[in-house]
Amino acid sequence: MNNKALLTLSILLLGLTFLSAQSPQNRLNLIQPEIKVVEAQDEIVLDGVLDEASWKMGVPARNFFQQFPADTSGAQAPTEIYMVYDEDYLYVGVKCYAKGDNHIVNSLKRDYDFFGTDNISVLFDTYNDRTNAFLFGMNPYGVRREAIISNGGRQFGDFLTSWDNKWFGEAKIHDYSPLRKK
Repeated sequence: MNNKALLTLSILLLGLTFLSAQSPQNRLNLIQPEIKVVEAQDEIVLDGVLDEASWKMGVPARNFFQQFPADTSGAQAPTEIYMVYDEDYLYVGVKCYAKGDNHIVNSLKRDYDFFGTDNISVLFDTYNDRTNAFLFGMNPYGVRREAIISNGGRQFGDFLTSWDNKWFGEAKIHDYSPLRKK
């Protein structure tokens, strides 16, 4: 078995004038990951490899929770999310660690259904109301999806998947993971 176990993604979000700073208020008393967003000091290459110096300057968000089957348990494998910006773009870099390379991907079609598939989604709650958000997601093979979430995303109809925004992303599966047994 090939143990390709680190997935990195670099995402370029275009035209995100709707982003705003959010207060660290936590209405649900959950531990929320914090992130330090930094200004790019070098050119960010969108290749799924986070090797530019700018990525190392920020402090990534860590210590996430599972979404399924219960959202009160810590994630089984670590994930780190970095953010870098320049005068035109917001860049999101993600490191997803896994124990193996058995990625579950049900479709290679853009705007795939995320249930039952390995993917990462980044949500921007620009109203800071924990009800409405912009979602950008990607699976291990770089297939993208986006949606607008309303009403807290409680029902399938709360996800407007017909919304298409212009953004780019790349993914790369690496041969390294600190979770791999020696």
